[in-house]
Amino acid sequence: MYAPTLSALMTSAETKYTYSIFDALDFIPAILAAFPDKHIIFRPHPDDLSIIKQGVQTLRTNAFRQLLALCETEPRCHLDANQSNYIETFAKAAVLITDTSAIAYSFALTTKQPVVFYSADQAQVKRLMPDVAYINDREKIGYCVDSVSDLIHALTQCFEVTDDIERVKFCEQVVYHRGTSMQYLLDNLDYLLSGKKHPDWWYWLDNC
Repeated sequence: MYAPTLSALMTSAETKYTYSIFDALDFIPAILAAFPDKHIIFRPHPDDLSIIKQGVQTLRTNAFRQLLALCETEPRCHLDANQSNYIETFAKAAVLITDTSAIAYSFALTTKQPVVFYSADQAQVKRLMPDVAYINDREKIGYCVDSVSDLIHALTQCFEVTDDIERVKFCEQVVYHRGTSMQYLLDNLDYLLSGKKHPDWWYWLDNC
């Protein structure tokens, strides 16, 4: 599955290293050619689909339109236009390709399947965001690549190694109250409604 972050209205200067939609015009056909037995699900950000339907013309919306056209003509490329529920798509996907979308961790923590993060320059991404946990933890759930050849290699690894113990361990460590989340919510609902501080919770406003 390829699921880029919201990007249709962003300019190239703002998102040169953290967005992948332009590169996808090259790597989606390359993936189809390299893995003739595989299918690709293209899941644009719901807001990007809305922007495209409004007829907005930018370099990025035009790139999206080219990928949408590919999904119409290539039988192994499928558009997922569901704007609310992605769980069924998650269940179908063996691996997720993204850039800096938060869907990466939603996918990994839900399915324990690998994520491949694509950027035009991974070293620059790390320099721009050295203290962001999202960036620093990416290789705990998959691979970081910045070329089509590296992407194909990473996907090969994902298809061959289907049970990465370290990735599974990380996913299990960072998800709390697995199987008991509803009861935990009910037990602590008063803290959310009253504004009282929970002794075990970390509060962003107290640490920013």
